[in-house]
Amino acid sequence: MKSDEFIREVDEELRRDRLLSIWQRYGRALIALVVLLVVGVAAWEGWKAWRSRQMAAAAEQLLAVERDMAAGRWVEAASAFAAAADGGEPGPATIARLREAAALGRAGDADAVAAALGTLADRADADPLLRQLATLLLAQQTLDTADPAELRSRLVPLAEAGQPWRNSARELLVLLALRAGDTAQARSLLDSIVDDVGTSPAVRQRAEALRDNLQGAP
Repeated sequence: MKSDEFIREVDEELRRDRLLSIWQRYGRALIALVVLLVVGVAAWEGWKAWRSRQMAAAAEQLLAVERDMAAGRWVEAASAFAAAADGGEPGPATIARLREAAALGRAGDADAVAAALGTLADRADADPLLRQLATLLLAQQTLDTADPAELRSRLVPLAEAGQPWRNSARELLVLLALRAGDTAQARSLLDSIVDDVGTSPAVRQRAEALRDNLQGAP
């Protein structure tokens, strides 16, 4: 028993000596590491709180401008939405730009609507889904005035299989094809809409009706 106790005491002494040696060698580095971790966590939590406040302030700003929209003050609302879009975080700024375009549309300024939508469509840090929506709205807004080749270059990537707005993009491409007198391409696009399992019943019915009308066209 005494032998066992002696061995345990020796082991404990060795462990203490080993820990003391490690502390003497790395103690300062360990303290610095702990301090860095504490500061890093505090900074991260502080940044999250600041960002949360910023997002809340942006949301309140947008809600305030919506009151101008509800009161029919389209020009004032468009100006305020533009200011929010120019200086805001990507998320709220994207919504603000879409609302700016809506306000400008209500004010009857078609060129300004196209400019606002074009700005959003080309904004790399915007949400991809909303950026694509802006592209579709821009194409719809300028279908009869813009260069068909430029519109097509914007719409073709959105019309590919698996894209969320593909059938809306295909419908606009159908109109571009008909505008160019290319009924074969229009029918091919309509086939892709009808055959797409993700097509809604209303869109499929519309595509089928237009395809039937084009059956006899050259």
